[in-house]
Amino acid sequence: MGENKLNHVGVIMDGNRRWAKKQGLKSVLMGHEKGVNKLMELCTWCLDKSVPYLSVYAFSTENWNRSQPEIEGLFAIMEKFFREELGTALRKESE
Repeated sequence: MGENKLNHVGVIMDGNRRWAKKQGLKSVLMGHEKGVNKLMELCTWCLDKSVPYLSVYAFSTENWNRSQPEIEGLFAIMEKFFREELGTALRKESE
């Protein structure tokens, strides 16, 4: 039988606020930051397994109902990811 190679992984980032609250963290944004750490682990795993495509759903229309400070915090986290962490993942890919 032929090899069944994984070609695409899709993930919906969900539960970071609940996780932060259960951990008793001062801010739910700390849960979102932890979620980015997990996303980086997933990126590394995909690179290690030679998975060429990763789709990430990180902000839904329902997220617009959150407080303005949380929305701004989420976008700041995403901007930081795209400025810093994405470059790390891309460098790992070229290694």
